[in-house]
This record gives sequence, C-alpha cells and structure tokens, in this order.
Amino acid sequence: MALQDITNKIIDDARKEAERIESDAVAEAKRIMRDMEKMNKAYERQSDKETALIIEKREQAALSRIRREVQQIINARKRALVDAVLSNAQKHIAQSDESVYESFCKSIIDAVSTDVRAHVKQVRVPRSRVDFMRTFCKKEGITGDIVADDTIDAGMILVTDTVDYDGTLGRRLADMKYDLEAYIARTLFNEQCA
Repeated sequence: MALQDITNKIIDDARKEAERIESDAVAEAKRIMRDMEKMNKAYERQSDKETALIIEKREQAALSRIRREVQQIINARKRALVDAVLSNAQKHIAQSDESVYESFCKSIIDAVSTDVRAHVKQVRVPRSRVDFMRTFCKKEGITGDIVADDTIDAGMILVTDTVDYDGTLGRRLADMKYDLEAYIARTLFNEQCA
C-alpha cells in the first residue's frame, strides 16, 4: 500500500471517528437540554418573581457549565483522535514495504550534510531492517557499521565521532508534531489546533 493510500485511509478513518464524536456530543447536549427543560417546567410552576430570577440564574449557570463540560469532552476526544492518527501513521511507516521505507530513508539521508554522511562510523537501525539498511547505505555511499537497535521503530541514527544524527521516525514526528497536529485538526475538524 502506497504511503498516500495509507495516509488517506488513516485520515478517512479518523474523519469517521470525528463525526461519531461530534454526533455523540450533540446527542449528549440534547439530553442535557431535555433534562434542563424538565427542571425548568418544575420551577416555572412556582409563579413567584423571585423564583423566576433564581431559575434564570441557575439555568444560565447550568448551561454555561454544560457548555464547558461538553467542549472539554469534545476537545479531549479530538486530541485523542489526533494522537491516534499520528500513532497509526508511525506504525504504518514502520511496517511499510521496502519501496515506501526506502523513500522515507532517502528523505533522512537527503537532510544530512555531506560532511556528516562522509564520516559516519555507525548506523543504528531497527532490527527488522538490518539487511535492507545494509543495501540501502551501500547504495547511498554510507560506510559505517550497521547495528541493530531495538529502540528504533523506523529510520536510523547516524553516529560520527562528533555528532549523532537522529533520523528516526519517532524523532521526525516529534519535530513536526505541532504542524502535523494542526494539519490533522484542519483536515478532520475543519479548524485550527489551539
């Protein structure tokens, strides 16, 4: 499956989940409004002006509280959904076929200066990609030792005498997280992240 297809599927799944979340929130708000209307009818039976003012103040306070609570629930669910999209994207890239993975690794290498590439002593890679990375690094002219690292899910860490370049998927997603969150929120919820 191509990276774009994976991304489209993740976004489509997330969009459906976002619609479900919003639908649940609307249903909950309607239920709360029905409950408030029942309470209001009971209070309205009391014809006293003072009671009417108290009811109005209580209603405003309750509605304000309800709006805050519903918004907090929606925001928490949206944040969880955005985090799930990022997590799923990370899993899909880490488990992708060699052509997609090679494109990802090529983007890492292209971001590294030629000086760093020329002085690589060690390339730490996911255990499951050691053989692939040997071939890839040879093709890219990187001569460092290929070492399996169980803490890496995808990508690589290039080690020189003076610097370790962290080109792991986790690091790249962490560096881009704010921009990715904003993009995902715009795509799923048609809004900006706060």
